[in-house]
Amino acid sequence: MKKCIFCSSNHIHKYGTQNGIQRYKCLSCNKLFTFKIKLDPIQLWREYSQGKQTYKQLAEAHNCSVRTIQRHILNAPKTALKQPIPTKIN
Repeated sequence: MKKCIFCSSNHIHKYGTQNGIQRYKCLSCNKLFTFKIKLDPIQLWREYSQGKQTYKQLAEAHNCSVRTIQRHILNAPKTALKQPIPTKIN
């Protein structure tokens, strides 16, 4: 069962659509919200760099635009990403 993302109440109802996405209204706190999943920039970076996927492939997989993928990858926190380990070359 779906719960309100603000107050965790079970008293929610469908409240129309906006841009093709279902909206809900909580009857307890009167807030409107959607259950759209947000993109994780770190996960996108991993899929892009380690999975060798292009911006276009990522955009199709996550149902968003290429520009959105570019923006999330450019804004990924650099400290959370694995830095290459320096090695000695003989």
